[in-house]
Amino acid sequence: MQPVWGCKCTEKQYNSLPALEFNFHGMDSKTKQKTEMPKEAYMMYKKKNDAEMCFLLIGPWNFAGLGKKSENEEYWILGAQFL
Repeated sequence: MQPVWGCKCTEKQYNSLPALEFNFHGMDSKTKQKTEMPKEAYMMYKKKNDAEMCFLLIGPWNFAGLGKKSENEEYWILGAQFL
């Protein structure tokens, strides 16, 4: 697995990224909370000389210990920059 995914982008494209919305559910069906992750928490913009790049700061994690019940489920782990 590649630790950081990058792509070419412009500062204008980076600034147009939306905040991501997550719905967290508690142990019972009545407990839930909506949380927003700003673009700065999941994407990073860098410019060096004439090269502009964006880097994804979250990645998939294949680990059954998080409660994975089948091979079709996928988890995305949020790093310390969000938490």
